Amino acid sequence: MKLTGKARKEGFTIMELLVAMTVFLIVIGISSGIFLRTIKTQRIVTDMSTSLNNITLALEQIAREARTGYAFVVEGDSDEILKFTNAQGEKIVYEYNNNPDDNGRGWIARQANEGDAQPITSAEVNISKLRFERRNEVGGKLMPTLITITLTTLGESDIEINLQTSVSSRIIGDHE
Repeated sequence: MKLTGKARKEGFTIMELLVAMTVFLIVIGISSGIFLRTIKTQRIVTDMSTSLNNITLALEQIAREARTGYAFVVEGDSDEILKFTNAQGEKIVYEYNNNPDDNGRGWIARQANEGDAQPITSAEVNISKLRFERRNEVGGKLMPTLITITLTTLGESDIEINLQTSVSSRIIGDHE
């Protein structure tokens, strides 16, 4: 085949290759950044979900035991201690512990019959505030004791989540 006039060019010029590679690198850089951010966000969400599951389990344990309890007392500087007698006659104490030796992490502990306090939340959970509120009358009328539990947990990146639940004792009044 004979070419007449201008010679035919085949392939790409260096300038075209540089432009294509630059566009490709920009797209890959943006995609990688989005992917890495998504992975980090997923890790935070997974950690918070695990933490909330653990806290929900602890709150359910307190609520289950308090439903059949009596002789409720709330103590502490910030109302962070709940004492009562459970259905088996055990003297129970639930309290907030924030020991500086535990890297500043707060946790909920349960103590039965003045024995050793045992944590009921995982070491990975960080509770920054726990408060109990006790009510057993409305308008002067004696009602079953109502315990409101409020807590704040801190997650990764200092994400703060506030939880609150109330549990009513099945026993009317606060007697033994």
